[in-house]
Amino acid sequence: MDRLQHNTYTLWREVDKRTELAFYLGFDRLHRLPFTPAQYVETGVALRFIELWQLLFIAEDEQADYAEAIGTVVAQVRALFPEALPLLPAHVARYAAPAPAAGPDYRQLFADAIAYLQAVPGVELYAQWGQYWRGLQDDQAPPSFGMTLGTFERLRRETGQPVPGELRAFYGQLDGCTLRWNWADTAERPAGEAQRGGSIDLWPLARVFGGHNSRTVRHWDHRVNDGVLWAVGHADWVPGLAELHPFENIDAEKYPCLRLPATPDAPTDVCWLSGDLDDIYPLQLSFTTYLLRAFACLGVAQWQLLYRTDELTYESPGFAHRIEEDLHRLGLDPNQVLPDRRR
Repeated sequence: MDRLQHNTYTLWREVDKRTELAFYLGFDRLHRLPFTPAQYVETGVALRFIELWQLLFIAEDEQADYAEAIGTVVAQVRALFPEALPLLPAHVARYAAPAPAAGPDYRQLFADAIAYLQAVPGVELYAQWGQYWRGLQDDQAPPSFGMTLGTFERLRRETGQPVPGELRAFYGQLDGCTLRWNWADTAERPAGEAQRGGSIDLWPLARVFGGHNSRTVRHWDHRVNDGVLWAVGHADWVPGLAELHPFENIDAEKYPCLRLPATPDAPTDVCWLSGDLDDIYPLQLSFTTYLLRAFACLGVAQWQLLYRTDELTYESPGFAHRIEEDLHRLGLDPNQVLPDRRR
């Protein structure tokens, strides 16, 4: 009857010459709705068809598993059209959630990074807002859209993993983004020369969490660049590996990873996984701080190594000097864009 988003529907059936309605959220059971078709449309119009409004009217004993989503919908109704509040069942008030605190404008940070790099002489820039690479030849880039309340909820139902607040703040604005750039005079690097230029290559959240097949691919897999969560095998002998979620593509051997918090409101820690998958290094950065540092330094190559906490010899001798050299060439002050880094 009503196709809302991918794998989310309101359905109807005839029973004894009566029409019954049910709500289906992907990877879930059917939930009866107490409406006739006409009442469904009238209620939807009154609530401006706000996303997942149907959850407010499913059976009370079925609502606890959707507490966060219901609380968000109630808060949105209260803020945007309070005149519709009398339509809501009284018991949903218990789920009302406070409005989230204002955070970074990630879409603007990404757009600003593109604009800045376009103005730097000698930079070759490529950016991706959606699924495909696109060389930027002009100032027009296609818009990128973040995840909605419904897509967050479907992913939670699919994976069994709540999405932490820090991830919701970013992925609600941008469901992944890619910015890659290089110096024109180092585009062809001799074999063995350290990577120059930089990238910000943040994966869509479904890929971070395992995608549509996540029930069967929650383990590590060597085919990381195919979007498959990684690997039966490594997780058995590397302590803590199975708890990590890679979220950014650096190259085929280096992976920034998330270690999800015990509670959704706690900070999400970022770790650095070595190329042979046998060492995990904390970066002393939360997910939010990681993103702010990445956008501030325009993803200059190897910037993450400045936040590793181990005492091992780094793979690239002199890497810190090369990072600062590139930042100065970009017109950036290392002390401002990468504060608290290791010297």
